[in-house]
Amino acid sequence: GSSITGALAAVDGSALTGISGGKVLQSVEAILSSSQYSTSSSYSTVLYASITPSATSSKILVLGSVNYNLYGNGSTNHPNGFFALNQEISGGADTQITENQTSFSGNVGGDSTDQQNSGIFLSKLFSPNTTSQVDCKIRMKATSGRIGILGQSSTPNYSVINVLEICTSISI
Repeated sequence: GSSITGALAAVDGSALTGISGGKVLQSVEAILSSSQYSTSSSYSTVLYASITPSATSSKILVLGSVNYNLYGNGSTNHPNGFFALNQEISGGADTQITENQTSFSGNVGGDSTDQQNSGIFLSKLFSPNTTSQVDCKIRMKATSGRIGILGQSSTPNYSVINVLEICTSISI
């Protein structure tokens, strides 16, 4: 094989094209330990994870795997609700970044005591433009009947949130 000896010339990468950056700098995971249920039509935080970006140019990727339960709660044949992802930077405004509706798949049993378990996936890539702590939250609310998010203690299909800091540029 060949070998190079001696001092190498400095390389200027300014003329390079077709190079894109992107790598995971850090990741945080939170698993819901116990199921939570609500009939409230107001959002409440049910699971969150915090991350502190290392650079203002970093992007944050939030991935939420939500396993849920819908129940008529004696009041409706069609329970439904919403799950949302929110971000909060250093105790500032709690801002919704995406939302997904859940609904009972048809009128399976025809009465208000029917229940259904299912799952949804929430994801969002955003630029917080900060090196301060970013709290990423899964929130839920019921719009009819009762909604629940399933935790690790009650089912093998528990809910989890993953938050990743993504470097979007590289230095050459």
